[in-house]
Amino acid sequence: METQGNSGERDSDSGGTVNVPCNVWSPEAGLLEMLVMNLVPAHQKGDLFFLRNFLHNYRLCGTMEQVLTILFRKYKSLRPNCEEDEKVKDTLCSIFTIWMDFSPDDFYDRKNRDVLNELMFYVMLNMPSSDLLLRLHILLDQLEEPVTCQTKSKAGESLCRRLRAYLGLQNAVTPELMT
Repeated sequence: METQGNSGERDSDSGGTVNVPCNVWSPEAGLLEMLVMNLVPAHQKGDLFFLRNFLHNYRLCGTMEQVLTILFRKYKSLRPNCEEDEKVKDTLCSIFTIWMDFSPDDFYDRKNRDVLNELMFYVMLNMPSSDLLLRLHILLDQLEEPVTCQTKSKAGESLCRRLRAYLGLQNAVTPELMT
């Protein structure tokens, strides 16, 4: 019987090989979830290598949608004004921003528009004052139809409408009032 540990060494009753590298990024059951669940703790410990390696290889195990689904499920109940949850929110913002910078193709792919909308609403609910929210909104606008003066105005109005609905405000500043 052959077994393989984390070191990559194999032991075999029939004299197997030693020091064969363990393929950490193989699409085994639960591997993607295990890797995603370690993103926030690794980043909080300052292990940027883990995040960079993850972003470079996660497509071997899953999709952007699967990664976000796991993150949203794990961090669905973030409390406002809770110091521990505020650290998680900051870490998630950092991870998403690094992801956008490291793998822009993931974010500029029109087939990911629905996933990006989910990410934007997640950020809107949990991190409404983050720069990430504005960045996602601009990105989603760029994925829409070609930009004209009229669509720029409508995009600004749609953001204000979304924010008013979220905040329950009736008199939020509209783009016309800002000029």
